[in-house]
Amino acid sequence: MQKELKFKIEGVLTRKGGHIDGPMPILTFAREMSLLSGNHFNRIGRIVFDDADVLQDDSSDRGPMYEHFVLVTESDDDLVVSIWMKIDSDGLPVAMALRSDRKVRITPIYKRSPFRRKLTQAEITLILDHVFEHPELIAIKDGDAAP
Repeated sequence: MQKELKFKIEGVLTRKGGHIDGPMPILTFAREMSLLSGNHFNRIGRIVFDDADVLQDDSSDRGPMYEHFVLVTESDDDLVVSIWMKIDSDGLPVAMALRSDRKVRITPIYKRSPFRRKLTQAEITLILDHVFEHPELIAIKDGDAAP
């Protein structure tokens, strides 16, 4: 029996001195996926799953190796949210949806890729809906503010 999916989403971008900043490996990953997908992402959130087997290499006995992100394009008209996996220096798009229609589009490469524990369509929808309902999770934090 599959466990209930538990996760959290942490925004990774901060505004410091008028510039947007974040961890360099994540910014580089998002920039490269932006070039590959043709989407300009202006919000990034890290997804952390309670179950360490979620979206991890099915052929490895090692612990979690892949990172998971929501790459988001926020505009005046809409919010486009996509779920991505960072696999070494590559990326694998899992799914995306627009806030305006909430239609979940799961990628063919995700469907045919093996993982220890894959996300179901309902779980993917849960993650995307969570971002739509809580956009503050991926908001750019003010790095100049006093703690």
